[in-house]
Amino acid sequence: MRYIIFGTGRFYHNRKEKIKIYDEKSETVFFFDNAAIEQQELEGVPVIRPVYIVREQYDKILLMSLKAHEMWEQLLLLGFVQEDIWSWQDFQNHFMLGLFIGSRRRRSYRRRILLITTDMGYNGGTLAITYAARALNEENEVLIMTPGIDAKLAAELVTDGLNIMVCPSLPFISSKEEYIICGFDAVIVNVFQMLPAVFRIAAFQSVVWWIHEYKELYAEIMSKYGYMVDDSVMGNIYAYAVSDIPRKYFNRIFPDKIRKTLPYGIPDWREKNLMFRTKQKKIFAVVGYVSELKGQDIFAQAVERLCTKWTLEQAEFWLIGSVGKDAYLKEILRLSGGNIEVKGAMNRKQIMSAYQEIDVVVCPSREDSLPIVMTEGMMYGKVCIASDRTGTADLIREKENGLVCRAEDVDSLADAMEWVLTHPEECVAIGKKARETYESIFTMDAFRERLEDAIEKALGSDGGRIHGV
Repeated sequence: MRYIIFGTGRFYHNRKEKIKIYDEKSETVFFFDNAAIEQQELEGVPVIRPVYIVREQYDKILLMSLKAHEMWEQLLLLGFVQEDIWSWQDFQNHFMLGLFIGSRRRRSYRRRILLITTDMGYNGGTLAITYAARALNEENEVLIMTPGIDAKLAAELVTDGLNIMVCPSLPFISSKEEYIICGFDAVIVNVFQMLPAVFRIAAFQSVVWWIHEYKELYAEIMSKYGYMVDDSVMGNIYAYAVSDIPRKYFNRIFPDKIRKTLPYGIPDWREKNLMFRTKQKKIFAVVGYVSELKGQDIFAQAVERLCTKWTLEQAEFWLIGSVGKDAYLKEILRLSGGNIEVKGAMNRKQIMSAYQEIDVVVCPSREDSLPIVMTEGMMYGKVCIASDRTGTADLIREKENGLVCRAEDVDSLADAMEWVLTHPEECVAIGKKARETYESIFTMDAFRERLEDAIEKALGSDGGRIHGV
């Protein structure tokens, strides 16, 4: 195809080689640049200000900028035809839709269900949507559509019997994706970042939107995609939040849209009854991605205070998870006085092994919608300490099935950890009650029922119900 490239900055230069990879016959006839000067060239091609060009001179105008929507509006005002204008996502979608990674197609199933999500890797958001796929996969044909996936993870999911389609254009959807989506009975879209996909799908069928995100992300996504919100299709969107934390933020943008929560579920990995050890050294662990939002620095300061009264023969402190910034990890180690053992990232098998030794799972997050690590701790019957800015805190009855500390309050966390050390007998009962909480809310069967209820409601079936927790 013959292209006019609108944008000559970093966005273009970081992607220009892919243009030729996707479209071997591509030819750039002009560059558009609002700051172009007379007789300017780039790569031997004229650079001009956006002006009306005869349509026979090009096939598509390719918008190469993070401000593509502003460019699109400018071109329409100048008289260009909308169908001639492509965003980078439109371009990718035209040439590269649907790398399918899968195991087998079911011969019989109740429904065809599509799950759409962001890039998939070893993180909480990916775990939530893959557990949803597993829960629904027993009676339905399930496909996960994602813009990208870690190769090792893809192999693991296929081994588990799940099917994946890589669709680089996401969160944007064109007629090609529409054709695929229309072949499914139900669609669940994961996370707020998928807003463009939700509103595009809602224009032609009902969609379940599952929200998990922390506070800062909502303003960021709305500033980026807010122009795509279409009030006329809101009736086709059935939104649910994983806990009351994201429900509150979502409803500030779309008042009263989410009325019930839809917590995830996780598989029961526990192989034996793991009791709290009353006489041995206690191991406290923070599990998850190491970043400021997760509050490992608060944990480090609490550890330093505990170590002024308790020896490492009485208590041990672990940090498990991949590290975001090396400087932050160094600060954590400094704040702890060197009393934290950094275990690094672990795969599922290694995590399961670690839980055999951990006594207390700590989540000091500054904010966390419903941390999977807390749910895993309950599943294993561990004592869980959650900050009051986690969705888990709403499920904890103090010193009955867990403990709650104040977020960003070192003294509060240190006090909770010390209480555990001084009340070993009570902690045995807390671990048992934590396990009961998992069994009543977070099993895969309970999760499957919540998902099926959400789907039934979206499809307009009588009796659809979502249970708040």
